[in-house]
Amino acid sequence: MLADKIQDYIVQCGHSISYQITEEDSLADFIDLNEPDVLISSFDDAGEYTRLEPYMDRFLPVIFIDTQENRDHYEFSSKFSVSRYIVYPFPMLSLKSILDELEDGVHHLYSHNYVKGRYIFVRHNNEFEKINIADIDYLYSEGNYTNIFVGNEKYVVKYSLSKLLALSNFDIMIRIHRNHAVQKLDIEKLNFSNRTLIARGTTFPFGRTYTKAIRRIMNLPSRD
Repeated sequence: MLADKIQDYIVQCGHSISYQITEEDSLADFIDLNEPDVLISSFDDAGEYTRLEPYMDRFLPVIFIDTQENRDHYEFSSKFSVSRYIVYPFPMLSLKSILDELEDGVHHLYSHNYVKGRYIFVRHNNEFEKINIADIDYLYSEGNYTNIFVGNEKYVVKYSLSKLLALSNFDIMIRIHRNHAVQKLDIEKLNFSNRTLIARGTTFPFGRTYTKAIRRIMNLPSRD
């Protein structure tokens, strides 16, 4: 009954259901094959703990639904990278607000990589690293891949520069060239004769297409 009610809520929220997973189904196979945006799970039995533990460090947002408040369940849910805990019964709009928030705030990039708020989470050297977007020195595009440079470190995500900069999370950065993007507030100097700029002490080329946007960032008058 709970599953049916939640499915009704999801549809009313304007979202769609990929699949309802039973105890006999392979959760891992389904997630790897379908890459759902959100996993919604109840605490109907203790087996849920074992099935969900492998996803604690994954990009996958999980909404945990309980039929009564349970501190142990809440503590378990809080160990996940992206999770929400809610007790049924609750209004449909409560679930909608959570789904909308997760949809706006978390963006799956590729494999374990995702963006949440002001951070990008990336697999790097077999480790899972959390990078503050404000700490990124610059981005460099290579086809469908984007190189992220932070100090002496280089991170690579399988996500195009155009798609990355289209995320509201990256609104502090600006594309200056088909291959480069830098922090908006860190542009120090512009040289229009050789079409270069300096940001965080590094010199970059900038393209004619992006000149007006760069002028706006630098509070320079536009030239028609």
